Amino acid sequence: FRSKAQGRSQTQTFDPSMHASAIGRLTLETQLRRAVERKDFLIYYQPIVALDTGEVCGFESLLRWPREDGSRTAPIEFIPIAEETGLIAPITSAVLLEACRQVAEWQRVFALPLTLSVNISTRLFDRPTLVDEVRDAITSTGLLPGTLRLEITESFLVNGTEQVVARLDELRSIPVELYLDDFGTGFSSLSYLHRYRLDALKIDRSFISRIGEL
Repeated sequence: FRSKAQGRSQTQTFDPSMHASAIGRLTLETQLRRAVERKDFLIYYQPIVALDTGEVCGFESLLRWPREDGSRTAPIEFIPIAEETGLIAPITSAVLLEACRQVAEWQRVFALPLTLSVNISTRLFDRPTLVDEVRDAITSTGLLPGTLRLEITESFLVNGTEQVVARLDELRSIPVELYLDDFGTGFSSLSYLHRYRLDALKIDRSFISRIGEL
């Protein structure tokens, strides 16, 4: 597996750390499956503030996995495993439904068109039920139409196939807004702005952190 991860026609010499890594991964996968069954995940809501008014205008949902010992496993550790094992589907469905429910409640309480941003794994865009799941989450919770923002990564857009364009158009028709997440960490091609009708770019901090230094 280490050889395959390095690319084609590669060799790797076995060492004990590989065994330890494999056991650790298997343990994490087992615990992840159990967490999905028990619904152990938490959703945090990061406020989005309008710079011109200083008011909260929306929220971004952030998935967290608290452990029994009080620690937390970072998303960067368990999301790739969830994607490879297919567990990302039930996790995303649960997050989408609960986040829509919570923000819909805040919309009613504060009488504001608060927006909700949810990350969607590229592994889910081939699911034939994705568009219906998003639509059902909005209608069943009463989230205001047009206030849901789905954040996707550049890796989904690289191929530029007609299927990609068609799926984005389906989601847009619900309607939802489409955001390109972590722009600056991948291919960072501005051609995406011409090829796809994206509503916004979320520019990664590393892409702009040195502005003003040169």
